Amino acid sequence: FSLSDDYVEAEYLFPVAATSNGTLYTAIGGKHEGKVYVADSGDFGIVFQSENLNDFWLNVYELA
Repeated sequence: FSLSDDYVEAEYLFPVAATSNGTLYTAIGGKHEGKVYVADSGDFGIVFQSENLNDFWLNVYELA
């Protein structure tokens, strides 16, 4: 059993913001450096959100 390259290396995730639904992380190293993920407080695990923090915040601004 092995994981594909699509899986984030959790040891490189750095918390950026905490919400009531989960925590926003950015990868500070590894194969996915710079990408943004959200780890929820339930069953969904770690979910890819954006290629970088700048794109993530621009998308948040556009939704508001």
